Amino acid sequence: MNLYAFVRPGTELVSQKEIQEVCNVNSIIHNSVLEFDVKNKEDIVQAVYHLQSVRRLVFSLGKYQDIESINFNSVQFPWKDIFSKTCSCKVDVEGVKGQDNRITIAKNVLSSLLPTIEQKCGFTPNIDVKNPSIIISVFHNGDNYFIGIDMCGKELDARFYRVFPHSGSFKGDLAYYFVRKSGFSKGEQLLIGFVKDGALVIEAAIFESTYLVQDITQKDLSLFSFPLFHNFDFDQVISNPTQDNNKNIFAFDESTRNHTAARKNIKIAGVSSQIEISKHDIDDLDVRYSKDQFNRLIFHVTTKDEERINEIYYQASYVLQKKGTLLFIGRENWDVSVSEKFTLIEKEEIVHGKGKYVLWLLEKK
Repeated sequence: MNLYAFVRPGTELVSQKEIQEVCNVNSIIHNSVLEFDVKNKEDIVQAVYHLQSVRRLVFSLGKYQDIESINFNSVQFPWKDIFSKTCSCKVDVEGVKGQDNRITIAKNVLSSLLPTIEQKCGFTPNIDVKNPSIIISVFHNGDNYFIGIDMCGKELDARFYRVFPHSGSFKGDLAYYFVRKSGFSKGEQLLIGFVKDGALVIEAAIFESTYLVQDITQKDLSLFSFPLFHNFDFDQVISNPTQDNNKNIFAFDESTRNHTAARKNIKIAGVSSQIEISKHDIDDLDVRYSKDQFNRLIFHVTTKDEERINEIYYQASYVLQKKGTLLFIGRENWDVSVSEKFTLIEKEEIVHGKGKYVLWLLEKK
């Protein structure tokens, strides 16, 4: 089956790498969309429960340059595996400005889709805009309209473990992206400073352990209602891996409130055995950790921390190995002065809502 993964703008290359790692398939990059094929139900479930960089996963119904060209009759799609007589549908439109425009697009999609379902399945689904069992997802990425059946029925970047959120933290897909941009690989020593609600450190632990991104105890994903997955043994395919107590991911925060929230979220995520989290000041790194202990450092630097950049550099140069990387995540207009002990490898901006984050990736000389 052909799938679309909708991702955050600018994260496509990391998502392509993750799809190769998790699903063992190549993918085609479109702006904010990855297109790839899977062979069976097991591969679909693996993608849903293990891909960290994805906002939405949909079964492809094709991409179209304009709404008027939409025609589902020629689409090769297992209609009876998705739609049942008891299902209900609605259309969600993303990437299009104006409510009237979105309503018009939704009507055009349904005018082609409903007759096709009637022809292929022998019935017409009900339309339910409040509690549908199936969402028809339409995403305009600036070039094409990508249309598909949302296999989950919700955005996947809003993690179940963020019960105690921090206003300055990130959704799961963005936190995962930052971890991968730091260069972190499985088995390396990673330290995350100013940990906030723990999103960064949790995503790092999930990546390293191949732990589940979605909560298997919750049966609210759309795919549970698809005929394709009736009598499917989900537990056999997506059981969590056995974890050991060899901690190589560390985190700290100076705030008791943040430290407590992060610890609770880490426990909810089920990755406590992989993470050592502490409450201490930035000044204490050289007494808490060994010299040259870490391969990677990540610091989420908010406005109140910016004036402490020299202390961060001093401590980082002590605990970071030679050729190790230091990733700063900062506000849009923050201008970092690069320490003489480090080399700037890359500077990047990532769109976040109406603003941006700036990433500074440095390497210790």
